[in-house]
Amino acid sequence: MEFKEVLDKYLKLIGISTKELAEKSGLTTATISRYHTGERLPSFNSPQLKNLVEGITKIANEKNINLSSNDVWKDFKNSYGNNAENFEKIRINTNILVESLEINTSDISNAVGLSSSYFSRICNGKRSPADVNSFVDLVCKYVVSNYSTDSEVKLISSIIKTDPEEFRQNGYILLKTWLINNSSQVVPIENFLEKLDDFDLNEYIEAIKFDKIKVPTLPFQIPTSKMYYGLDELKEGELDFFKTTVLSKNPGPIFMFNDMPMEDMSKDMDFGKKWMIGIAMSLKKGLHINIVHNLDRPFNELLLGLESWIPMYMTGQISPYYFTQPNSQLFYHTLYVSDVAALSGSGIRGQHDKASYYFTSKKTELPIYREREEALLKKASPLMEIYDESRMDEFEDFKNKELQLEGDNIQELHNEDLTKTFKNMKFTICKDKWLIITKTNAPTIHFVIYHKKLRNTIENFIAPYVE
Repeated sequence: MEFKEVLDKYLKLIGISTKELAEKSGLTTATISRYHTGERLPSFNSPQLKNLVEGITKIANEKNINLSSNDVWKDFKNSYGNNAENFEKIRINTNILVESLEINTSDISNAVGLSSSYFSRICNGKRSPADVNSFVDLVCKYVVSNYSTDSEVKLISSIIKTDPEEFRQNGYILLKTWLINNSSQVVPIENFLEKLDDFDLNEYIEAIKFDKIKVPTLPFQIPTSKMYYGLDELKEGELDFFKTTVLSKNPGPIFMFNDMPMEDMSKDMDFGKKWMIGIAMSLKKGLHINIVHNLDRPFNELLLGLESWIPMYMTGQISPYYFTQPNSQLFYHTLYVSDVAALSGSGIRGQHDKASYYFTSKKTELPIYREREEALLKKASPLMEIYDESRMDEFEDFKNKELQLEGDNIQELHNEDLTKTFKNMKFTICKDKWLIITKTNAPTIHFVIYHKKLRNTIENFIAPYVE
C-alpha cells in the first residue's frame, strides 16, 4: 500500500476528516491534505510522521477504537518500502551537507559519477543509488577533498559534532560514520519553506485568538528607570519594556537587538509565552518592529530562529536586518528602543549572573538610545524586505526599477520539484543580488531576500517531493 492509501484507510476507520486529524496531530490542514492526495510525503522518522501517527492513535482511543501506535507506525513504515530507514538517514544528511556547505549539485554529482538530475532525485527521495556504500564513499571523499579551509573545516566539524583538529586527522572516517549513523531528520530549509507555504494568517489569528487580544489600558507600576541583573531579571526587563511601550499612545516603531544564544532564553516556556504576547500586543497596536537578527550562529539554528518569526513576518509589520560582521565572542548585548522606553545592557558570554541592564522611560534619556538605534541600523544590512497587501504599489515600483537595471539577470525559478512541492509560492531570482518568494495566498505577500547564504540555499534547494 502507498502512503496515501494507508492514511486514507485510517481516516475511514476512525471516521474523521483531514481537518480533524490536523487539529489532533498539530499539522496544518493543507499538509494532511497533501499527504492524503499523494502530493507530499513526510520524511521517514520525521517529526511530521510521528505527529501524524500520534494524532491517529489519539483519536482512535477517544472513540474507543482498539488501535495501537505501534500498529499504525508499522503500516506507514511498510509504505516506504525496504531499507527506507537506513537510506533516509543518508539522504537527509547528504542534504544537510549540500545545504550547509552550499555545494554545487552539478560538481558533486559529477564526482560521484551521476547526472545532476539523478543525484537530485536521490537527495529528494525519488530514487536510491544502485550501490549505497559507493555513493556514501564518493560523497565523503568529495567533501573532504574540496572543503578544507579553516572556516569550512570548522563548519563541517560543527555539523558532525567533532573537533576541527580531529576532523583534519580523520575526516573521511568521521564524516562517513556521521553520514550513515546520524539520526537527525531535519533539513531546516525544508521545514522553513514548508511552514511558509502552508501558513495561513487567518487560521493563525483564530488559533491564538489574536483578534480577541485586548491592549491593556490600566497602568502598570513600572518605575521610570531601573537596573536589572542576571538572566531572570533581564526577562523581567524585557516584559517591562513591552508593557510600557504598549500602554503608551505613541505610534513610533520598535527597535530590537539581542545576540544572546537562543537556548538561554528558550528554556523558559512561561517567559516565551509572555514575550510573544508582548510582540502580539505591539503588532495589534499597529507598531512597526525593526529587528536585527543574530545570524552569527550555525545555519541550522539560524533557520530555526527565522522559522519562529514567520507568523510575525506575515503581518507585514516586521523589517528584519542582520550584521555582516561577526559579533563579539566575549560579550553579548541587548538594546530595545521605542518612543517611550529603552532597555540596554550587556554581559559576558556564559556568565549571565554578571550581566546588567538598564531600563528607562525618561524623556531626557531616550534620545541617547534612539541615536544608538539609528547608528546600528546604518551598520546593519536588510535580511529581507517584506511587502504585504498595503505595499503592493511599492513592490511593483521595486520590480519595475530592477527590471530596468538588471533585465536578463532576473528569472523565474522553474525548478520542477519546487513548483510541485510548494503550491502557494513562486520564486524569482536576480543572481547575486536578491531572491523573491511570492506567497500567493493567506495572505498574498512578497519576501525580497538579500542574505547571500539564505538566497543560495533556497535557490539550490532539493525539494522532498515524492511521486
